Amino acid sequence: MQVQIVDLPAVRLATIRKVGPYGEAISLFWKETYLPWLAEQHLLANSQYGIGYDNPYITPANECRYDAGVEVSDDYLIQSPAVETTLAAGQYAVYAFEGTSSDIVQAWKMLMQDWLPKSGYELANLPCFERHIRPVSSEIVGLFACDICIPLKSKSV
Repeated sequence: MQVQIVDLPAVRLATIRKVGPYGEAISLFWKETYLPWLAEQHLLANSQYGIGYDNPYITPANECRYDAGVEVSDDYLIQSPAVETTLAAGQYAVYAFEGTSSDIVQAWKMLMQDWLPKSGYELANLPCFERHIRPVSSEIVGLFACDICIPLKSKSV
């Protein structure tokens, strides 16, 4: 698993929230709600983000919060149903993922349960997110590519 430690800048987003289980429900949310809104706003070419705020192993599925968002300029007027969200600048573990929606669950699990404890870092008190900025290199239906980004801080001694 190739993970890079990267300093990322702050990013201004227009986001739409979904509350409920992660997994396949997120794919449906993107397809039925987020992507039609994105096309309507003429923002399909902008970098897109998926932000998970809750640990699905601790938080009840019906209470998990997730934002789908798109990077927007400082002068872009964000209107309902979207709200403004800023992803904080900081040091992040970045893993370039390519696969299916079920594969990404395993990638998150490996990063959080295997890589992070051995990395010399701890999870910072910021949301983890997926950054969709590069096209998938395969034309197989159901595959997508994103960077899994985990906020870091140095391990306390």
